[in-house]
Amino acid sequence: MKQPDLNRLSMWKVVYDVLQQYKTVWTGNRAFSDTVADLTSYIHAADAAALGQKSGSTTGITSDKEAAADKAIVLVLKVTKLARAYARKTANNTLFTAVDYEKSALQNTPLNELRARLQGMLDAATGVKASLDDYGFVRDSDTAAQAAIDAFARAAPGTRAAISGRSAITASVPQIMKGGKGELLVLDDLMSSLYADNEPQFTAAYRAARVVVDAGRGKKGGDAAGA
Repeated sequence: MKQPDLNRLSMWKVVYDVLQQYKTVWTGNRAFSDTVADLTSYIHAADAAALGQKSGSTTGITSDKEAAADKAIVLVLKVTKLARAYARKTANNTLFTAVDYEKSALQNTPLNELRARLQGMLDAATGVKASLDDYGFVRDSDTAAQAAIDAFARAAPGTRAAISGRSAITASVPQIMKGGKGELLVLDDLMSSLYADNEPQFTAAYRAARVVVDAGRGKKGGDAAGA
């Protein structure tokens, strides 16, 4: 949630606390009680959205994917550099073109393109595996490289799922904030009509609570428009 929404949520909670403090005043009014219950639901929904956005962070997942990519690059290059040396020696230009990538170039390749590039390099190299023994080919190094590519591929969907989940939560926030604002405006009208004259302490406490504090700057602002 953005800071303005968090500021409003904090205000909602202060209002809720005041309402609970003076519950004996309004509990007998059905419309007031229902509106407080609805506001409470929006507070819970906003809290859940804020928590969901934090838990849906892709930072850790992205780090895992990048680590898997780095491992795949290292293991693939152990095979393809031998194949490149073989290609140079035998003037096999097709093979040379397929495997002629340095580590820095691969690390700068977009992650959504990297798997296909690594797979193409490894496939080209393993196509001449039988000729690489004299170049220092290590048994099963191609298998290890393939396993690293597969592990990298499995890491990618986790990032997409996290992004999708967080996007859905983010999309729900405006409706939650709009709903909570609507309930507070109903409470404003009910407070003015029912309690402004005969419950001065409750009214004063409610009005004081209906001020949004900018937690980022420590400033207060009137809330008639902001709810």
